[in-house]
Amino acid sequence: MTVIAPPMRVAICAKGISCSRLAAVGAMLKPIGEYTKASNFLYLFIAVIILGSIFGMDRQVLVKSFLKIFVPHAAVRSPPPWARLLA
Repeated sequence: MTVIAPPMRVAICAKGISCSRLAAVGAMLKPIGEYTKASNFLYLFIAVIILGSIFGMDRQVLVKSFLKIFVPHAAVRSPPPWARLLA
């Protein structure tokens, strides 16, 4: 008898999960993979993780770190091009 299946599928089928059920699960997962590739879902997921960790920070720590980084940067830099429109 010749088995034409990958070793993992044979091992799963031997443990009691039928090969037809395994194929059905694979058929259900294929559209999910296509959706994540077509919709750039990974970029949304990364943005949500970053924003969630920023919003989860203590407010005082967030404000202090913002001031430590951006105030010296703004003091050294020349005014932005749109600043003359406001003057």
